[in-house]
Amino acid sequence: MESAVPPVPVKSQAAVRFVTFNVNGTKTLSNYHPWNQMKSFDKIFGYLFADIITLQELKLQKENLDHELNEIPNYRSFVTLATNRKGYSGVGVFVRIPTEEESDQIKCCLTVVHAEEGITGYLKSSQSTTNYRDLDNIGGYPDISEVLANEVDFQGRCVVLELGNKMVVISVYCFANSMGTEQGEFHRILFLRCVLERAEKLQQMGKTVVIMGDINVSRDLIDNEVYLREAIPDKSLIPPTNNNGDQFEEANQTAVLQFRTASQPRSLLNSFIKDKYNDTGILHDTFREHHGRVMRSYTVWNTLKNTRPLNIGSRIDLILCSTALSNKFKKCEILPWIMGSDHCPVIADFEPDEPFDGFSFSKQPLPFEARYHYKTHNGSKIDSFFKSRSQGKSTQARVTKPQNSASYQYASRKKQNPGYFKSSKNNHSDIQQQFFLDSYSDQETKNKDGRSTDLESFNRILSVAAGPPLCEHNEPCVLRVCKKESKNKGKKFWCCSRAPGADDLPNKLDEYRCNTFQWQ
Repeated sequence: MESAVPPVPVKSQAAVRFVTFNVNGTKTLSNYHPWNQMKSFDKIFGYLFADIITLQELKLQKENLDHELNEIPNYRSFVTLATNRKGYSGVGVFVRIPTEEESDQIKCCLTVVHAEEGITGYLKSSQSTTNYRDLDNIGGYPDISEVLANEVDFQGRCVVLELGNKMVVISVYCFANSMGTEQGEFHRILFLRCVLERAEKLQQMGKTVVIMGDINVSRDLIDNEVYLREAIPDKSLIPPTNNNGDQFEEANQTAVLQFRTASQPRSLLNSFIKDKYNDTGILHDTFREHHGRVMRSYTVWNTLKNTRPLNIGSRIDLILCSTALSNKFKKCEILPWIMGSDHCPVIADFEPDEPFDGFSFSKQPLPFEARYHYKTHNGSKIDSFFKSRSQGKSTQARVTKPQNSASYQYASRKKQNPGYFKSSKNNHSDIQQQFFLDSYSDQETKNKDGRSTDLESFNRILSVAAGPPLCEHNEPCVLRVCKKESKNKGKKFWCCSRAPGADDLPNKLDEYRCNTFQWQ
């Protein structure tokens, strides 16, 4: 006999509920209780009392995108999918359509004014030949080249919506770098930096921001039970006596501060969040705002080791908001008793102010709505509806990767000079260097808001995507193809660009001698 449906905190009629949930594949969600009792997504969302819900790791591809996911009754759907790997990643954001009887405050919050795929603004909807940043759209785009933008936006990891109350919702599935590679760490920091940089710029434009989703970063020691379990037996930590995180952190001050800055992603994220360790942050962690430093509140567990029953997990699914919104979020809860994934849902209830003067609710369709973007809608073609906006017939839905993208393949930092950029050979703009380093003038410095970052570390990370590796002459290598009849025939490799001419004397050959060789 099927067990009862687990309870979900009831939402006030005056509140808008934000929900984030990494489902680890929509196709498998229905195999688990309580989702197997719900035959459609609108019932799932209704069960969670969700008004604005983001799902991560959809693990779908365009060819088998569920029609039901695109046209959910009473919800507007916005979905991004990975184009470089099939059935990988994927983020969906679903906004409830308010009823006529609801207040103008609620309607204002649930009116989607703009919708974009990706975080950098270089992608485009299937109804346009112009990317988002060149249209009259949300704005606040990070300073990053199109080449680097392609590295993160083709993986289906971000949807950005602007609502009628000038609130911008950034829904993300951040990189995890579970394999621990240098290339993965570069992408991880690049994506997170883009998200936080854009949040900062949007606030400078007078807009408020909500970042929600799987951030894949444990902010504090009290957010990572796995680390605690490993460190306490080694006597490097004084074990907690209860769930009071303040007491635990006071007893382990040095370890707590070291953990917060132990990795670049964690240090970067914490530099933007305001809490008792950082009074210059521009974002608030809604869970911590309402529950303080409570311990053992986790959102993901290792299913292979079956650590969920023992609550050995970490808190990496977050709902962050601008300072101006922090006192309007009245509740934030983690729902660990709801199964179906290695993650669990996180909810946050927001009570809006009065709507702006002259606000009128609209259901105007948007090019990036899933049923139009993926062309699964019924009825007449949406192309004609958006013809005036797209200014011509659409030729493709996304930014095309440059033909010479192979020249931006990752190379080991051991062979490179950190922070070295060569744009002339690769037609590669230096804007990505400026993107990270504008506010940093020495090894360890603070920007105008007091946030600090290790410049040398950023230089090392950026160097891996800056172009070809350097040879022993400290010059950019050239990419050649192995033509010798062997198992390596056709493979590409990096080598020194110098080559002696026929007229060079033997005593001059030393200036050409170089031992640099690296397979691409």
